[in-house]
Amino acid sequence: MITTTDQLALFQEYFDKNDVWQANLIIKNLFNKNISDRDVFQAFFEFSMKIAKWNIDIPTRKVFLDQASSSILFFSENAELSPDVLGMIQACQSEVDELRNGILQVEEVQSSRNFEEVKKEQTEFLRQLTEYKYELVKCQDQTQFNTILEKVKVAEEQINEAILDKDEGGLYQELTREYPNVISSKLTEFEQLKIKSYNKKAVSDFQYVYNEFKNNEDKYKDSMLNLKRLVGNRLFSYDSSQLVNETLIYYNHIYSYIFGQLNEEGKFKLTELAIEIEKVK
Repeated sequence: MITTTDQLALFQEYFDKNDVWQANLIIKNLFNKNISDRDVFQAFFEFSMKIAKWNIDIPTRKVFLDQASSSILFFSENAELSPDVLGMIQACQSEVDELRNGILQVEEVQSSRNFEEVKKEQTEFLRQLTEYKYELVKCQDQTQFNTILEKVKVAEEQINEAILDKDEGGLYQELTREYPNVISSKLTEFEQLKIKSYNKKAVSDFQYVYNEFKNNEDKYKDSMLNLKRLVGNRLFSYDSSQLVNETLIYYNHIYSYIFGQLNEEGKFKLTELAIEIEKVK
């Protein structure tokens, strides 16, 4: 038969090997079966308090502290009470209370430190959002614009308004109002630049077609294949909906000039080409 002494020895063996969880299992089991035994109580209590005092994570320390506190309650309800036992119980309770206060102080310090770290992070994300707004205003191309927008999305997802102070909260609200306008304005600007570039290329191609046709009229008037090669990619491939009025006027001028130099069959073929050739937007 395994005696209490044997169980205490087994507990000590595992504890000496630093196997805390096995040691805890053994001593807790022994205490539950000998809940009024002073020696077992003291072994269980001292073990629990020792672990609770270690410099480990707070949740684990609190588990063992609560275990020590509960053991006092169970022992005091089941033991034969004497002045000596009452004094021991009181001393144990004072030790638990003192350590609990100490752990609470550590938690407060850690909580304060963690809050300050989170606060700094929020301030940094807010600074990034402010900086990205000005970068969006200054960016010169769509690719850069899209890259900055991705950064904005990442920073904005990290913002926790509950942590921002009054001034920071006001700035964040201001940014959320300004960003849609900045983005919309920039997209309009890029679209205008795209149209401008499209029209500049169109005008350049139209000029080439005019000069080439005028300098080599016989080559193009007598060969619809040559004419198709000339006007296919440089005149008729442009989408009129993307051309500004000035470009359209120039287009009509060149088209009318070429059209006027062709015979009736040539005019028909030219019109067919204008309709059939796919437009590049």
